[in-house]
Amino acid sequence: MSQTITSWGIKKPLINAEPMSDNVMDDMDALMHNQTTPTAVSEMKQQVAQSDQPKQPVASAKPASEKPIQAKPVVNVDQTAVQVNKKQQGVVTQGIVTYDDPHQHYTKEGIAFGTENISLEDCNLPKLVLLQEKSKQAIGHPDLIGKFYHTVEEAVMEKVEVVMLFMHKSRRLFNKNFQGAPLCGSDDAVVPIKRFNAIFSQYCANCPKSMWVETKDDPIKPECTFMFNYALILPGEIGKVNITPTILSFYKSQIKEAQKWNSLVKSKNIPFYFLVVELTAHLEGKGSKSAYVPMIKVIRETTQEERVWCLAKAKEFICFKIADSVEIQEEE
Repeated sequence: MSQTITSWGIKKPLINAEPMSDNVMDDMDALMHNQTTPTAVSEMKQQVAQSDQPKQPVASAKPASEKPIQAKPVVNVDQTAVQVNKKQQGVVTQGIVTYDDPHQHYTKEGIAFGTENISLEDCNLPKLVLLQEKSKQAIGHPDLIGKFYHTVEEAVMEKVEVVMLFMHKSRRLFNKNFQGAPLCGSDDAVVPIKRFNAIFSQYCANCPKSMWVETKDDPIKPECTFMFNYALILPGEIGKVNITPTILSFYKSQIKEAQKWNSLVKSKNIPFYFLVVELTAHLEGKGSKSAYVPMIKVIRETTQEERVWCLAKAKEFICFKIADSVEIQEEE
């Protein structure tokens, strides 16, 4: 059985190949003996016979009066946007094919189309909340107590790596059950915000709601809650455009851990975003006075490129009052 080689170099048998004729066999025999093949002799006889026939007259050229054929104009079409009667990336319509260019959905600055006018004031800033026993997210789910909850992603994490951009101090006065809107507050922990109706003092330091009350037994905690609020960026978000920071707040029994962290960066005289840290939770206290506290552990230093990006984002976010996005979890 004879074989042939396909364009991929794979030999396949010619199943339907016809047997060679006697003329072909004679030609092959003549070629092997350096003789003129019978087929070549027959072709030469046909050429001699054709040369003896009279030649046909050549047709005259068209008169100059006839109009030349007009060529159709060539239309330059942006081939990256539209193709006619062609198939590209599986997107086919009647006569016109359009294919999705991922860059057309974003502005030159990398902002998604249609979201250019959304500012931080228009967003509900995500918060990273350490769930306590009385947290609304943990009601009916005791396995969530002591874990971090991302309010936008609705993700629960035992630990999470973050980069802190900056710290912002604030105060908020809630009712005893920490329900509803705050009664009073300050975005700098110095001067109360005028929009609140229940303002008890011109300055927070002189306000009776911000002071400890000494008693014969244990001192009574201030009614107004003081907070350290940190704007966070997840390491995977570094380099992305049009993102919002995540807010983590330390208050009440968590203040001591935040003060330790503040002392570390202050003593080294470095920005917060020079370090990638890991957040975990630790249970402190006993019985009804126990609560989970965020613990901070340094993982690594950020790279030079990461620091440049974080600095730009910190300058962008620091003008925004993040205190309004704080969500306090009742500890007791």
